[in-house]
Amino acid sequence: MRPERLAANLDARQLALTVLRQWEQNHQPLDEVLDCHLTGPSTVDTRLATELVYGVVRRMGTLDWRLNSLLKQPLTKLPPVIALILRIGAYQLLYLDRIPASAAVHEAVEQAKRHGHAGTVKLTNAVLRSLQRAGDTTPLPEDPNMRLAATASVPPWLAKRWIPRYGEAEATTLARAMIQQAPQHLRVNMLRTGPPAVLAAFTAADIAAEALSPFAEGIHVLPGSGISGWPGFTEGWWYVQDLGSMAVAHAVAPRPGDTVIDLCAAPGGKTTHMAALMADEGRILAVDMQARRLERVQENVQRLGITCIETRVGDAATLVPDRLADRVLVDAPCSGLGVMRRKPDIRWRVTTETLKAILPVQQAILRAAAAWVKPGGILVYSTCSTEPEENGAQIAAFLADYPEFEAVAMPDTFPDEWLAGQPLGQVSLLPPRHGSDGFFIARMQRRKA
Repeated sequence: MRPERLAANLDARQLALTVLRQWEQNHQPLDEVLDCHLTGPSTVDTRLATELVYGVVRRMGTLDWRLNSLLKQPLTKLPPVIALILRIGAYQLLYLDRIPASAAVHEAVEQAKRHGHAGTVKLTNAVLRSLQRAGDTTPLPEDPNMRLAATASVPPWLAKRWIPRYGEAEATTLARAMIQQAPQHLRVNMLRTGPPAVLAAFTAADIAAEALSPFAEGIHVLPGSGISGWPGFTEGWWYVQDLGSMAVAHAVAPRPGDTVIDLCAAPGGKTTHMAALMADEGRILAVDMQARRLERVQENVQRLGITCIETRVGDAATLVPDRLADRVLVDAPCSGLGVMRRKPDIRWRVTTETLKAILPVQQAILRAAAAWVKPGGILVYSTCSTEPEENGAQIAAFLADYPEFEAVAMPDTFPDEWLAGQPLGQVSLLPPRHGSDGFFIARMQRRKA
């Protein structure tokens, strides 16, 4: 089903409902469906619609738990459009204090009139008014996995993984961190300017920002300003990039004059970061399977004023490079479970089956990349996943089959507290512990002949 262009006069709730219906039907990434429709200037309605769309998806496990407690039949038995109307109404009642409860209920009932019948209109009104009266009195599930799924909106299959791994308290902390909006991090392009100049420009524009440890080029922009108002974009002063993503380039630690191969490179954040770390001296071959995605890399390369990057369309698992490299980065395709703060729909798109399906792809790319590393060269493997079979298990299997490689320590730019308790050459980053997205990074070296 092709997304329909939304009429300009749709109000926020109808806009949100239409986007969510198309997301459910198309199984596309949520941001793509939303961006398809929000092409004009930002308005009060589009901002509220965006909040409703992301909020409903982010909190859907909790919303469904609260609504199911008030329904005689499960939410899944209702017409899908009515279920979405109830979720949108419930999100406003539970999480948007600035919207009067009466308005949230009234608008939901009006939507039910347009999309349902007398029975579903009556049900919508009754359920949302009951939710308004109930407050926080819904009994918690006794089962720890279902309790985590209900209160922190993670799918039950993921709760069953996290609680044994982290314990219920830490799993709850992690899950709750994953339903918060992600912080706004950016990386200063040190080829063009430095953090003091960027911070001064932000201060002059009345935008609150601060240095972001542990990397000198990192900046944290405090909540309250949209990216469209940040100075220095056109000038190529910075690139929006999470702290965890910055750590990947620091693990590669390219030097001026190095030959670097970056696999699965789009959209180019890590690629351009490595170019800056090597002072734009040397050669970076950025590989991706999709030409369209490599166009984004080229756009970023041009904006940031970088000359050492060339792009190539190709399958990372079968591509033959024209020379061996000093550094190879395998930024592997993965489940993306570490970036649920930024892409909340991932929690509902990924399953145990899709997780299993990605493992041989990761393995094939990593093993192909091994042939491209010079003796003494560095191979870095990274994912934005929390799950061990995508991370440490892949490295253990690789090192067992490729004895010419060994794990080596992370560079000195990594703080000791990040490395404490971690295997040699590995770091796992999590939002509540490190303030970053969820990332895994492994650093290996090909033994010299």
